[in-house]
Amino acid sequence: MEANKEKSASAPPDLVSKVHEIMDEIATRADECEANRVVPVENIQALHRVGLLDSVKPKKFGGLEVSPPEMFQAFAELAGACPSTAWVSSLLAVHAHAIAYYDPRLQEEIWGDDPEALIGSSIAPLGKLKPVEGGYRLSGRFPWSSGCDHVSWCLLGALIEDETSGQKLHGLLAVPRADYQIEDTWYSSALKGTGSKDVVVNDVFVPGYRAETLMALNTGTSRGFGTHKGDIYTLPFQPIFASNFSAVAYGIAESALDVYRERLQNRVRAYTGAKASLSPPGYMRLAESYHEVRAARLILESEWNDFADHAARRAAPTLDTMVRWRTSQAYATRLSVSAVDRLMMASGGSAILLSSKLQRCFRDVHGAAAHAYSDYDIATQILGRHLIGAEPDPTLL
Repeated sequence: MEANKEKSASAPPDLVSKVHEIMDEIATRADECEANRVVPVENIQALHRVGLLDSVKPKKFGGLEVSPPEMFQAFAELAGACPSTAWVSSLLAVHAHAIAYYDPRLQEEIWGDDPEALIGSSIAPLGKLKPVEGGYRLSGRFPWSSGCDHVSWCLLGALIEDETSGQKLHGLLAVPRADYQIEDTWYSSALKGTGSKDVVVNDVFVPGYRAETLMALNTGTSRGFGTHKGDIYTLPFQPIFASNFSAVAYGIAESALDVYRERLQNRVRAYTGAKASLSPPGYMRLAESYHEVRAARLILESEWNDFADHAARRAAPTLDTMVRWRTSQAYATRLSVSAVDRLMMASGGSAILLSSKLQRCFRDVHGAAAHAYSDYDIATQILGRHLIGAEPDPTLL
């Protein structure tokens, strides 16, 4: 349809075209991915093969250091084949952007002997941290660790006390696979295949050089900032990390448009035998959702291109820019959800069957929107306070 032609015409070619090579392969395993509640190993291997998991890993360790528009468009495309695979792989890929800002000793520990090593996360600062000589003792249960079955390290959240101010700051500590357990708690109705299980740590020593704060990762004050010279390593970590959620939601909505259009063209109403494609409400719903998905795409492409522009100019984003990046992503996700909801409601009873791809789009786009970063109520509070000149609320993510 026109939306897809327009999308392809504006998409960066290299990584996107490589993803297209494996789309059918990934799509054939979508049911398996959901049934097993984890991304198949074969999908991870295929993603390694085309380089998608190396998108923003430093070239020193075999990475590609691609631009944000190229990376995020590739993950949006992948979401059309399997949203769970896109969700997991996008997170595992962008964690490399964070690690590039950590102490070079950690970078060597992770990638020195295994350039394909992947890093997972559970970002919320739920860990119990005790400062000790040379580092910290860490304990805690860390939920929602997407793709944790495929990783060698995990970035785990805890509050770290700043030595100068005494303030408690949101920190991320890198912990190797040998130092934590995975508990299978992932029984969900959406993004079933992400394997977002609990990571459990019991009084493990974490050297100080394996810890950074979000503030340092976002402000260029971390131990490893400047280690790598690629443009991507001038950008704050948080906007890059969080852009995956909206990219995947948008990709799901694009896929739903295609599914609905094909369905509408072929559907015959059971009671009357009338062609659904000739029903004005049917194609009116398609048109309205098309406009919402197109709006979401234009918003996201604008922000992705702005990332690239800031990186190329090596310009630190202003507060205005950071707030816009943060809240525009949530709005694009909201548009994507609205578009899919409308299509689902207009599709008739057979759309709820497990054999229908549309029901997966419906479930998974809501799963993407359920992430705290995608909460539009939070986004509007952040933006609204900023627009009237109020101080930022530190309780808002």
